[in-house]
Amino acid sequence: MTIDLLRRNFPVLRSRKRIFEPLDSLYVPIDMAITGNRQERLRAASLMKRHKFPIVKSHWLTSDFNNLREKSPDLAESLDSSAGKIYVIRHPREVLASAFLFESSYSDQVSERQAWLNNQSKYWSRHVESWTSREDVFVIRFKDILADPKSCVLAVAERFGLQAMLAHPVLPPRLKSKWIGRLNRLRTNSPSTEILIPNQGESFDALFEGLDLAP
Repeated sequence: MTIDLLRRNFPVLRSRKRIFEPLDSLYVPIDMAITGNRQERLRAASLMKRHKFPIVKSHWLTSDFNNLREKSPDLAESLDSSAGKIYVIRHPREVLASAFLFESSYSDQVSERQAWLNNQSKYWSRHVESWTSREDVFVIRFKDILADPKSCVLAVAERFGLQAMLAHPVLPPRLKSKWIGRLNRLRTNSPSTEILIPNQGESFDALFEGLDLAP
């Protein structure tokens, strides 16, 4: 949602893609360069060059950039030294529920929910603390985007010296059907990069009832 908020309200960030390309071609999914094979790293590098002002997205990039530096040292140095950095904080229960549902959609390695929950909650805590301790990181709360998206857009504009042209509505539209998502792949300027996953609306309590959240 944050990526589409930026694409929607900042003309300089209005990326485009080729017909039939996946929606993550509208930004740079930099995690491919961290965990993927050589072909995926080359794709990430190609997308960086394609977009004049690329939006780089990551869930797993460490705040010292070392896990990216191991695979793509030049790219890591460029992002670390010159990229504008936005870190979006979401309630941990929502983060963990979303992460579990996404991981479950492609992996069968999450059958032991308590172990998964313990590991991921500790990882999430370290991730938030390390990124928010950097002085060059602009922190936005997910709930503030929902409550007052206009103020968030204007705050980003002021922080990074960008010209905002507020859309109506400011927030991108929610994806109502997987078929709309598939149709968006046919568009070069899709308004949404959202991907629906099975059981996406399940809550933390529904997924982890009776389990303990690691401190």
